[in-house]
Amino acid sequence: MEEGHENDPLPFPHARADTLAESIGVPVRWAKRQVHKVGWIEEGVQATDDEVQPGASNPSPKEKEAAVSEEGLDYTQRRYWYFKDVQLFCPDRRLLVGEGLISVHLATSAVNDQVLGEGQVGITLLSALHKEYFPNCQAGDLPTVAWPISCTKLVKDGRFLGDIMQELAHDSDDSIQVLEERLHPQKRAYHSTKRTKMDPQVKVLLDLEKKKNKKLNEVDIKEARSKDCCGLDCCHNTTMEDFKELRSDYWGSSFANRQTYIMSLFHNRPMEVIAQRRMVLKTRLVCKKGFHTIFGFSHTLFYKYESAFLEG
Repeated sequence: MEEGHENDPLPFPHARADTLAESIGVPVRWAKRQVHKVGWIEEGVQATDDEVQPGASNPSPKEKEAAVSEEGLDYTQRRYWYFKDVQLFCPDRRLLVGEGLISVHLATSAVNDQVLGEGQVGITLLSALHKEYFPNCQAGDLPTVAWPISCTKLVKDGRFLGDIMQELAHDSDDSIQVLEERLHPQKRAYHSTKRTKMDPQVKVLLDLEKKKNKKLNEVDIKEARSKDCCGLDCCHNTTMEDFKELRSDYWGSSFANRQTYIMSLFHNRPMEVIAQRRMVLKTRLVCKKGFHTIFGFSHTLFYKYESAFLEG
């Protein structure tokens, strides 16, 4: 504070202080229109009270976006067109007919109740150099018109918007690689196949046939004939033909028929044979071990048959 100005009245009655001397060390309220941001004052120029306009305000978001450098912007995306200075040309691009800025950039937006689409953009007309191209615009207005992107040129970039989008379409076509169809396509080394569930009855018949073939195999029969059972040499004295015949009768039948066949052999024995605990095969006596060995089933199954016979 300079000397001699201690008793100067403050410029605002709502400052809660009547003189400058009373305002020292006391919070003072000032009007917002007198407060300015230093960051938006040009370099080398000091703002004075005479230069500050009473209605001055902060820059709008649109003005800030326009102040951003345009280097490296991808103009293939329409969002970067917004609020850019453009020049408007006639359809053959030989005559500059107007200047303006892009105020409606989305293809789905509408100008004058008409949807723009991909081929147009909304321009706020700032200068009409040839008014015959803008018959609906009146003097003194800043109208918004729909203008073809093929005739809209960016001022700072120097390219037409239509050319930019056409280059994008060509680049997309070049990136598509067409694969020629092979005349003789190679088969895959492995491919999965859907398996169908087998009919249970068919599966039973196949299992029976598989077991029958195994029991009638000569290797299996020779191994059975070589086994020792008792002093009668039941297995050794049974020929290969008898082995195959007896096993074919047994394993060629269903489970129920096999049980009936064996139980009939138990019941058709004389009492003296039952007392000796032996079996009869083709009018020849055999022991228990020889009996189930010749037929090719286990001794456990033989005892089940015998228990069923004893229980009646």
